[in-house]
Amino acid sequence: MHGISLSLRGAARTALALAFGLCLLIWGAGQLPPRALQTALLGLPAIAPWRWIAAIALTGLSFIAMGRMEASWHITLRLNTQPWAARRTGRLAVAVGQCVGAASVVAALLRWRLLRDTARTADIARQSLAASLSFMLCWALTALVAIWWIALAQLPSLSLSALPLLVTCAALALWRYGPLLWRHRRLAAAVMGWCQLDLLCASLVFALLAPADLPLADVLAVFVLALGAGLATHLPMGLGAFDLVVLALLPVPVADMLPALLAYRLIYGVLPGVAGLVSLHTAPVLPGRDALRHLLRDRAPALWGLAAQGASVWQDARGAALVGQAPLAKAIIGETLGQTPTALSRTGRYKCNARTTARLRRRGWTVMVIATESVIDPQTWSLDGPDRAALRRKLRQAQAKGATVAIIDPADHGDTMSRIAAAWARAHGGERGFSMGRYQPHALRDQLVLGIHAGGTLRGFVTFQTGPQDWVLDLIRYDGTLPAGAIHAAMAAGFAAAKSAGVTEVNLGATVAQRGPFGWLGRRHAGLAQFKGSFAPQTRPLYYAAPGALRFLWSATAVLWAVQRPHARLTSRLGRLSFAAPHATEDATVRSGPPAQTEATDDKRIRPTSRRARLDPRRWRHRDQSVQHGSFFRRRARDVERRTS
Repeated sequence: MHGISLSLRGAARTALALAFGLCLLIWGAGQLPPRALQTALLGLPAIAPWRWIAAIALTGLSFIAMGRMEASWHITLRLNTQPWAARRTGRLAVAVGQCVGAASVVAALLRWRLLRDTARTADIARQSLAASLSFMLCWALTALVAIWWIALAQLPSLSLSALPLLVTCAALALWRYGPLLWRHRRLAAAVMGWCQLDLLCASLVFALLAPADLPLADVLAVFVLALGAGLATHLPMGLGAFDLVVLALLPVPVADMLPALLAYRLIYGVLPGVAGLVSLHTAPVLPGRDALRHLLRDRAPALWGLAAQGASVWQDARGAALVGQAPLAKAIIGETLGQTPTALSRTGRYKCNARTTARLRRRGWTVMVIATESVIDPQTWSLDGPDRAALRRKLRQAQAKGATVAIIDPADHGDTMSRIAAAWARAHGGERGFSMGRYQPHALRDQLVLGIHAGGTLRGFVTFQTGPQDWVLDLIRYDGTLPAGAIHAAMAAGFAAAKSAGVTEVNLGATVAQRGPFGWLGRRHAGLAQFKGSFAPQTRPLYYAAPGALRFLWSATAVLWAVQRPHARLTSRLGRLSFAAPHATEDATVRSGPPAQTEATDDKRIRPTSRRARLDPRRWRHRDQSVQHGSFFRRRARDVERRTS
């Protein structure tokens, strides 16, 4: 009975949306002069079918552009939503807003309706204001060009003489606001580009439906001015003002232009508006803020803490999945809870286990081993055994240097941790992305953070994502002054905290497989595999799977690009949510010491930038070594060795 009531409710909402669209059409027809509607309807068959098809395609492209512009503002304003949800919100808000009138107000209310579970009302209001003002600013700049073009046709001498004045005004504006635009150049370029694409597509829709003998440039210029007049009246689809500007500026009889005006309203106004109203009752795939809090706290693996660093959690009646967004592709990260959500049934699987891979292979998917995962059981793990001899030696080195490890509060060391993270990023070519942990200050509040102190100063830190059953190593960050063995000591302290919390598995993360197509990447990071191997963990293979060889190649390349070249600005699905992690007591302190040779600076070797380095030409081919590489430096190394031998 509950399912029947839900279906009846959805059908009622759909019928209401369709009835609203019909009433809107009847109201618009009543505003027209006598016999105008009959004239417009009789002229519709004269429009070629290919023009209808092209206009519909351009309408879809226009709303895609508006969705992309919306996502740009979501990322900049750090709204607690994902890019795909932001794009959907922008498309629905614009479609319904321009159809029912009072576009800015209606769009703001729809944004609140769609985002109220994942963002604060104040943030939604800022988003609506930014989207409306940025669009009007882009329209105003385009309208200036349109006015100049129309004036050029009517008064060519006056328009040409005014061109230097326009150029001077533009130069002064750039001089005044150029530094601000340059500081936010990515946002400015994205907003301007998507808004201009939206205006171009909308004007081309109107040009396709207008009489064919009109000059294209004139139609585009008149449409831009008519669009502004329609938006200023706040009437549904700009009825009245839009038509007045078009009929006044285009040299076409009214009877010939009425079919174009009606066809444009049907394709660009009524069709998207009704579709948007119908889709409003669709259940959201992303869980709300409270549902996500309970899901991550009670059921989800610790890896799903990536939802605070740019990934998203998709959930429906079948199950839930953690999804990472790559350029032009997305992939499920790790294993799902329950079955795969219906919307992700054909989505690639990144870092799936052997059992899932075998099932997907039987369904005809293309699979490949990509990494090796290292895990330990903190309840049984110890420092004993010959396979941990190197680890015990590192811990003794750290203790000899006087390094200590303690659980710290990120709020008390924010500036120092940011400086350490920035130094680490500069030394290692920047942060990684997608499923790799990234330094996000707000996300550290929900993690176990172990600070590494040397000489009474914080020199590095290690963080763990915490879950109800397992923990996952997230970040290892240190500056150039960390003593050797300290990272190993911090890891050992983390294992002890996990044991105290009753956790049965600590995941040390994955290392790229040193064989196969990506073997070059695995061999490049062989030091990381050696570091994890010092803890004698259990290992298991991880796979990538996708439906078909072509989609496998496309999505795997996109994921690799997202890992190596992450987007500079990440949106956060969780934002300021707070989770109670099973942390150890904050006053727990463990004696320890500094990191391995790749992290050490007290081994008396000069760093790569020094000219006094004792150079070994056999080691200069490896990018991960502590010295520089390249043909020039190899020749320099041979010269130094000849002089010193």
